[in-house]
Amino acid sequence: MRKSETAHSSTAEVIRYFGFPLFAVIVLIIAFFATQNEVEAEIQKGTYQMLRDATLQQRITLARHVELLATRVKLIADYDSDTGPNTLVESLRTELTGDARNFAVGYANKQGYLLYSDQGVANVSDQDWFIRSLLGETVVAITSEFSEEGQTDVLVSAHVETKDGLEGVLFATLNGDNFSNMLDTLAYDGQAFSFVCDKTGLVLFTERGELFPSIGENVFDVINDNTLIRSASMQNLQVELTNQLQAEFEFEHDGQTYYAVCEAVGVRDWYVVSAVGGDAADMIQRQVGLYQMGMLFIMLLMGVALTLQAYNHERNTVKKLENDKDLLRQSAERYQLITQLSKEVFFEVNLDSGSITFNDSFEAMFGVPAPICSIERPDLCMNLFFASDYKLFLSLINRLRAGDAEARDEMRMLNARGIARWKLVEIFTIFDQNGNAKQLVGKIADIEHQKQSMQRLIRRADSEPLTGLLNRGALERNVKSYLTGEGSGGKHALLILDFDNFKAVNDTLGHAKGDNLLVSFAAGMKRLFRAGDDLSRIGGDEYMAFIKNIHADDDALDKAEAMRAEMAALSKRIGIPVSLSIGIAMYPRDGNTFEKLYKAADKALYQVKKNGKNAVALYACMAQTDGKELPVSVLTNIDSETKE
Repeated sequence: MRKSETAHSSTAEVIRYFGFPLFAVIVLIIAFFATQNEVEAEIQKGTYQMLRDATLQQRITLARHVELLATRVKLIADYDSDTGPNTLVESLRTELTGDARNFAVGYANKQGYLLYSDQGVANVSDQDWFIRSLLGETVVAITSEFSEEGQTDVLVSAHVETKDGLEGVLFATLNGDNFSNMLDTLAYDGQAFSFVCDKTGLVLFTERGELFPSIGENVFDVINDNTLIRSASMQNLQVELTNQLQAEFEFEHDGQTYYAVCEAVGVRDWYVVSAVGGDAADMIQRQVGLYQMGMLFIMLLMGVALTLQAYNHERNTVKKLENDKDLLRQSAERYQLITQLSKEVFFEVNLDSGSITFNDSFEAMFGVPAPICSIERPDLCMNLFFASDYKLFLSLINRLRAGDAEARDEMRMLNARGIARWKLVEIFTIFDQNGNAKQLVGKIADIEHQKQSMQRLIRRADSEPLTGLLNRGALERNVKSYLTGEGSGGKHALLILDFDNFKAVNDTLGHAKGDNLLVSFAAGMKRLFRAGDDLSRIGGDEYMAFIKNIHADDDALDKAEAMRAEMAALSKRIGIPVSLSIGIAMYPRDGNTFEKLYKAADKALYQVKKNGKNAVALYACMAQTDGKELPVSVLTNIDSETKE
């Protein structure tokens, strides 16, 4: 009887201490597997969203590029129609040079015979694009007539008609590489890819020379009812594309699952498809599963540890129990924070000893073993940070030591090759039961790609769309920052440049020619000024330039005269007398802020305009006369052709 009671007591004791943990384990396991399908569905939504964004990016880029090509050919065909076939062809060649590679241009007369053409074909009178363009249509067509077998080219043609009634077709053939190189899918760190096909499934362009699918291959040989997954069909995809201009699907190829999104480009019957292999897309799901498994395992370990600790505490003194409870609470907090951090570089700061330790992921990220450093010897960690960012890390530590619960900042850190990459450093404080900071735990995450994307967006926002120069706001911001920083002790010049008689260009040749003159002048500025100087089109036919670190006024005057000579050459080319008036202010003589420099340069420009235009004036050479500011030393007007 006594033996039976002992066994019953042991069973009751086991149930007492381990019954609830076992029940909790069962509930956690059931919850884990119950959420797997939901997690998988959400991750798949994220996959398609990234592919939709990538497809939209490629579609907009291609459509705008083709539209710009067609507009260029049409403008040259319209406005240079009376210059003759040779000039038409050379104008188009000049327009495309720099923006395209491996292209050919030509002109076909009304009978279809090629004149001044880069191609070897003699007559194109039977070609559909020629017939349509001769009837007045600007045509964008896919052709392999002038290329090697298997190569897809894009042909753009426009109707030409002279005042004398002579007709012809101006055209350009661009190698397909020009369009393939435009496809740049950033999703999944470049593991996703894009290609373009027509409505028949013929692959026209592929990204980065992808072997699957290849140019000239029919995509329907790979994607069809037999390879589509999840009960999808080609008929349903076609209906979805017709109604929404976009469709998403999965398919199999060579034993690999692919996720894909297809969208109409809006050019002819082109479609862009962005896809990613299941290995890359499903990696996130596997990582999340591993994280969940890790969290479950840690929670199980914590539960077991807590149960065993409680079992042991009951047999010890009350003082020992209280001490162990505090340690357990700190341990629970520590594990909870670790589960919130992603799989990056972890580190711990022991506030008692001051030591800083990193986990094993450090060497994988930085290429060198983790350093042995401490708060008392922070100099041993200095070589990890970009020189100007080291203080940011110390600031984070000091803020947390002062009582902050958490802190984060972005800073540049160096790898083994000395290359600086942007990192996000996050640090959390672990407190004891009295609210005192006992330990710091943190994470270092690489955010270089996000920073680069943000910088690209900033550069686009700062650019003036027609010329590619800075807009006025960007130049003003750059100059202000420079004058209050590294440029405060130097000598610099601010130039305001304004066209004379620009209206005659628009009225005589049209706004397209006017825009060409604005763009050509901007190109001349880029060529004549240094890379570090700030150049801007501030509106209409008015430009501004900020020249850094010059030795004397003559340096600014030489640049101004060079731009006047550039304008003279452009004016001679278009046959309209357009000249340039320039006002110059010098820093710090004429002003120590952007506003003062701009006002001074604008006054100098006003005096040039008032005294006959087509000249350069320094603000310092102006004096007060009868209450009016007049230029004492305005450079003499020199006709550009005489100077040449």
